Amino acid sequence: MYKGYLAFILFILLIGANILKFDKISFDEIEKTVYEIEIKGAVLNPGVYKTDKFTSIKTLLNKAGLLENADISHINLTQIPTPGSVITVKDKDSLKEVLISINSASLSELDTLPGIGPSIGAKIIEYREKNSGFKNVEEIKNVSGIGEKTYEKLKDLITL
Repeated sequence: MYKGYLAFILFILLIGANILKFDKISFDEIEKTVYEIEIKGAVLNPGVYKTDKFTSIKTLLNKAGLLENADISHINLTQIPTPGSVITVKDKDSLKEVLISINSASLSELDTLPGIGPSIGAKIIEYREKNSGFKNVEEIKNVSGIGEKTYEKLKDLITL
């Protein structure tokens, strides 16, 4: 019976003598944790923003300000970014597809087109060299392996 009391008294003495220390973390300290988030692209004020761990991407973008041509359709505005995140805001002009010139494109550029692999790409190059280039976009259907279905996929992606 006395052993229990002695252990309790010894415990109290150790705490009083600061031998057993317990670190306290207050909510204020947790909330004051600062993160850095980089925002770049189509914003008025690109740069590194300091924020806490409860700030949404929407709030950060409001601080950075969006340009008129900013496209945020690919960004989850409700997401809380992780420390060290980079948020890139695309501009609408950069989202427009670049047309591939069938009269000057390299094999690797032609290979990016739907339905055109290295084999058909080589045939396109061979055709244009043999015929001094394409006279119109529709002429690509004369290349072996490119039919009406493939042409329909290509017509809005190619130019002379």
